[in-house]
Amino acid sequence: MTTVQGLVLTTGGQPASGVQVVITLVDQLGRHVLGWTGEQDLLGPVTVITGQDGTWSAALTPSADVTSDAGDTLYQVRETYQGVTGQYFINVPTSVNPIWVGDVRAALSGVVSDHPLAAFVPLAGGEMTGTLVLNDGFPAASEDYVSQHGGGGGGAVSSVNGRTGAVVLDAADVGAAVTGHSHSYEPAGTAASAVAAHAADTTSIHGITDTSALETTTGSAAKVTAHEAAGDPHPGYLTASEGAAAYAPLSHGHAPRDVYPVSAYGLLAATGDPLNFLNNSSFASGTLMLTRLFIPAGMAFSSVWVALRTAGSYDGTSTGNKVGIYTDAGALVDATTDDPTIWTSISPSGWRGGALAGGTQAAQGSDRYVYIAALARGITGCVLPHPASANDAQTVWFCRPVSGTVRRRALYINGQSALPASFDPAASGSESTFALLAGVS
Repeated sequence: MTTVQGLVLTTGGQPASGVQVVITLVDQLGRHVLGWTGEQDLLGPVTVITGQDGTWSAALTPSADVTSDAGDTLYQVRETYQGVTGQYFINVPTSVNPIWVGDVRAALSGVVSDHPLAAFVPLAGGEMTGTLVLNDGFPAASEDYVSQHGGGGGGAVSSVNGRTGAVVLDAADVGAAVTGHSHSYEPAGTAASAVAAHAADTTSIHGITDTSALETTTGSAAKVTAHEAAGDPHPGYLTASEGAAAYAPLSHGHAPRDVYPVSAYGLLAATGDPLNFLNNSSFASGTLMLTRLFIPAGMAFSSVWVALRTAGSYDGTSTGNKVGIYTDAGALVDATTDDPTIWTSISPSGWRGGALAGGTQAAQGSDRYVYIAALARGITGCVLPHPASANDAQTVWFCRPVSGTVRRRALYINGQSALPASFDPAASGSESTFALLAGVS
């Protein structure tokens, strides 16, 4: 089985919990089909519900292992949220690792296998002679023989309703009406009069003592129309636009409207507000600087950046000048290409770094942290901005969570000639309040 994972977000970019995800085996025309693998039949839907973070997971048989009379099959994925349903199709590969559903989407080819004929007798040529015996042991009969003699029991009716001989049926035998029968009916206008009387009566209609206060169809329809047309039919509650304005400061990735956002710098996320990084310190060659960065669920990025206050000079030979990204556990994920000019220029901007060599880092289904790393090699005179009044005597609260030293917010490691393959966020190097001003885009 292959585990397929997905993430459902609302149109506002928030995780959609409680979404019903129904996965069904279909042919290349999108029709539900029976499939099998080995001696196991595959039929019916698999239904999962997204969690609070909007993610879902389902274990499915790889498509290459499924056999069907209809030929090649796909899985139909139908997602329903608050009355809205969408669907797409996936081709599930064989994998021991979880597969992101967006990587295995497929389109219906529209080609299905013709169903083979069953129960026919092949004849290469000439004419068949002799008696043809069927699988039930009885000989076959021609169409002419059956039309002349009837089938099965010799062609004669043995009895009718338990009677034998020359049987004559009358109306009562078959439940029919006799000739000249008549129907009783109400005089013309009686039904209309009863309906009118019912409508005019205001007491004891269908068990309601007094119906005078009930609304007519026309009146209730008019009130519903007026309610739908009202700009604010429920003044005691926030409208959608009022709610968005009131709670925008609390949602991921958005600063309050009166605060300058990191998006104005072209960033998706940053280690802090640049307004608070007005201190500075020299960036020594061979010193690896690491600072923790929060990445919200659903955010993909392809570039990393570190703020530079003063450009330095390069010795012309040293290698290893990079900006990189590590997992929260300290494993190297990717980095920019080796480029000393990231530390020797502040043109066109003091944001230095660039595209990750490995390309885009895919969005994940839950919030996460990463470490941004900066390493200068053969560089002198380089100065980085740091938090105002940074002082390593403050690391005991600045770097450590309530539980103690688990994932330090900022640290540095001396004597590095290249980005290491990994480091220990809890123990490597020295913790520091001289955090990088860094971000991703």
